[in-house]
Amino acid sequence: MQSVFFYGLFMDAQLLRGMGLEPLVDGVAELPDHALRIGEKATLVAEPGSSAWGVVIGMTRPDLERLYSGPGVDRYRPESVSAVMAADRSARDCTCYNLPADELGESVDSSYAEQFAALAERLSFPLEYVREIRRFCD
Repeated sequence: MQSVFFYGLFMDAQLLRGMGLEPLVDGVAELPDHALRIGEKATLVAEPGSSAWGVVIGMTRPDLERLYSGPGVDRYRPESVSAVMAADRSARDCTCYNLPADELGESVDSSYAEQFAALAERLSFPLEYVREIRRFCD
């Protein structure tokens, strides 16, 4: 089982289960010194002083390979990160799949951004972060 920091729609364990995957949710986490960018999809970029929020989920290697082989997500690349668990502020070494920023696209998929913001609200992310996501909806 591999710990993965998910920060987009894949944070939704119900969505993953609906895809036939078996996620093990560890909890909400913060990724310091990273900022969210949304275009056609979402990605994180290094940005000192910023924070991105997501969910740490345990997944098997075969499930991750299946998840990231689909159209549109096959361009995401794994990176090692250290997330801070919201529940107890402990550090958790994780893998985070990121789309290279130059592949993000110029236009924002507002439907994706709306779904993302609604999920962030449901997961009780900080209000300021939800507002940041909603800025991409305009």
